[in-house]
Amino acid sequence: MIQSLKRKYGASVPEVIAFGEEARRKLQHLEQRDAELDRLNGELQKLNAEIWRTGQELSVQRRNMIPKLAKAVMRLLSDLGFSQSHFDVTMETLTPGRPEEPGLPLHSNGLDTVEFQFAPNPGEPARPLRAIASSGEIARVMFGTQNGPRGGG
Repeated sequence: MIQSLKRKYGASVPEVIAFGEEARRKLQHLEQRDAELDRLNGELQKLNAEIWRTGQELSVQRRNMIPKLAKAVMRLLSDLGFSQSHFDVTMETLTPGRPEEPGLPLHSNGLDTVEFQFAPNPGEPARPLRAIASSGEIARVMFGTQNGPRGGG
């Protein structure tokens, strides 16, 4: 048996013993890595839950601000000559992935995708501002927001 161990693990008994000790240390290290991985996964789950909770709170605050923002923008648009236009804000909130999927479908802006909807003329449906605003409309809006209402500097 000793000869067989020496052929596989070292030329002498002390080398075989040293190999066994090294194997034991490696096994202990691997077992500790599993425990550390379990600990880290637990922390990750806690952080994901906190991110989700905070993201939901931010979404509620955003939803509460949408009517106020739309009203303020409509006032400014009227001052800029868009008295017959319509402005609205849409917001979609992400939902968590399936339980078997790791992590949440997050992006840098939180759980929400916010889009400004604009109808420059009466009777038109509101569509995404980024898709319908002409360069002249964008210039008028930018000029108005940089210089205050009525372009008064």
